[in-house]
Amino acid sequence: NNIDIVNNKGEYALFWHDALLKNPLNFAKDLDVLNSVLKALKLSGAFLNDSCAIHIHVDGRGTHTPSTLCNLIDYSYKIQNDIFKIFNLNSVKWQHGIKMFDKNMIDRINLLTEKNFQDIEDIWYLNYSHRRIYFNESRYHFVNLHSFFYGIKTIEFRFFKGSLEYREILNYIKFSLTLNNAALTDNFSLIESLLKTIKCDI
Repeated sequence: NNIDIVNNKGEYALFWHDALLKNPLNFAKDLDVLNSVLKALKLSGAFLNDSCAIHIHVDGRGTHTPSTLCNLIDYSYKIQNDIFKIFNLNSVKWQHGIKMFDKNMIDRINLLTEKNFQDIEDIWYLNYSHRRIYFNESRYHFVNLHSFFYGIKTIEFRFFKGSLEYREILNYIKFSLTLNNAALTDNFSLIESLLKTIKCDI
């Protein structure tokens, strides 16, 4: 409901409309479907404005351990300034809908001696009430774990601008998977290599 619905004349819709396009669950295996959908949307005259964004969910079921989840939080914190600069997240249109990680959260994560999901979850929701509701404010972090703890066990990467271009969206997917895989393999160098080339790819 943060999407502004307009026609090709720039006129706003009188009533709220659902303008959410969801991907299949096995998205990585259905890229040809994505390409076909994008082509159909463009042929029908669809276009995007600055209120549109892309959120990518990566399955975390049976893959992430408490240690790898801490890696993801720590790595995301380390590169968040780069992320916000590359994707222009400091602009006015993004300020109300996305947030950085707080250093206090990172410090608490790093102080954990025996990592477990419950302690990580408690730290994640430390400054937020009603953790079980869908629109918990913690979900607005640029890498969202609310969807992992009380959603469908996914890691949500929510810092991409809207696009109808297949290659651009494919790069967004690769970026998300690389960040996730770096955490899973405890290999920060994967992210460092990605950041060196990302400006050329996106």
